[in-house]
Amino acid sequence: HKGSFEVMHSDCAALTTDLEDVEGELLQAQMSQARVNQIGCVTLWLATMLLSWAFHYYQKKFISRYDESTASQEDYTLKLDGLPKHLLSEQALMSTLEEELRMEGRIHGVCICYDMKSLPAESRETMYDMLERLTELHDIENGWVNKMVATPLSELEAALQEDAEVFARMIQDGELKSSGVA
Repeated sequence: HKGSFEVMHSDCAALTTDLEDVEGELLQAQMSQARVNQIGCVTLWLATMLLSWAFHYYQKKFISRYDESTASQEDYTLKLDGLPKHLLSEQALMSTLEEELRMEGRIHGVCICYDMKSLPAESRETMYDMLERLTELHDIENGWVNKMVATPLSELEAALQEDAEVFARMIQDGELKSSGVA
């Protein structure tokens, strides 16, 4: 009995040594794979960052080229702040600007911004309705809406004539004021 136990014990010792060797190789292989993964992740991060920078750079160039080749509102529009609140005549403002800027006949138009927030709710609703009718007329004139579904042109023009009278009354009565911006 004793002889067979010694053989088994020596086989177990050999097996333990083999297992320790396999465990060491496995650990070394895992560490090697971890280093490869780490290098791969750093490389991908660096490549992604460089590609993002390149994309940003080329987008900026594209935007600049596009802006140079197209005319937009910013190319020919000015915003004026701090105008007197009593200034309500767009024609008077345009004449003053043409004279002061020495641009007689070269200013296309002037739009005064009105302070609609200070209007009572009913008057504000009236203004929104006026703007809606004006927008609908422009949509019809530009062919952006089918005339079959739009308000009949004669009815719309009559409503706009009435809107012009209401608008003039609101300005004359001091109900509608300038916001000081044009």
